[in-house]
Amino acid sequence: MVFDFSSVVATAVAIQQVAEETRRLYLISLNAMFMAKRSGDEAGAFARVTAELRRFSERMQRQMDLLRQYVFQLVAQFSEQRRYGRILRLMVAAEALAREAGYDGPVVQQPQDGKAAAERLATNCVLFGRTLGETRRLLVVGENLAVLAKVEAAAVQRHQADGALLRVADELTLVVAGIGERLTILERGGEQARVCSA
Repeated sequence: MVFDFSSVVATAVAIQQVAEETRRLYLISLNAMFMAKRSGDEAGAFARVTAELRRFSERMQRQMDLLRQYVFQLVAQFSEQRRYGRILRLMVAAEALAREAGYDGPVVQQPQDGKAAAERLATNCVLFGRTLGETRRLLVVGENLAVLAKVEAAAVQRHQADGALLRVADELTLVVAGIGERLTILERGGEQARVCSA
């Protein structure tokens, strides 16, 4: 199992950056929802879209929490795997010394945890990858909602001259795009880091 600790740290940082952008999206969409409600009935559709964007940001935040949890578990499980590897090396050395000394009997009993620890680590790697894939699919929903927010804001723009909702829709679109970029960095980092590769 290849495990590069610096790449795990980079993965954790990327997860944190996506989480921060997601919190920012939540606040902007909440503000946009209130702005739309103050704008009157013609902004009702925009208010509903921003409410959906807020829910999207909540779901994305849960995904980031899951990914963060998997990274912490991977670090703990890898440490357990390394500890088991050290124990096995010590056992082999002890048996070799015993054989050199002419002892034929059993020297040490092999621990049974090693295989289970390796299986837990592999399972966690699969879950991490699956959650990352689900997060990418969820992002498509956010991107579509951001486009819909721009469309609805443009429709309201025809009735109101200040363009505040359109500016907020642009900001929402930029934040969702930023989440997508950071998610791509996270995916690329996971591939390059080989956090979970044999």
